[in-house]
Amino acid sequence: MSKFSKLIPGIILSLGIATVAILINKILPVDLIGSALIALLLGMLLNPIITK
Repeated sequence: MSKFSKLIPGIILSLGIATVAILINKILPVDLIGSALIALLLGMLLNPIITK
């Protein structure tokens, strides 16, 4: 159970990034890039900020 509890913050963070990426994709007028690419870019931008 302790291994699973260590994974919960990362799972919540990835769900949050995915939700933000979907919302950004819906706001953009043209579907040039998908939600997955937006999520990857958000993850790369947040990586230096959120580190252990």
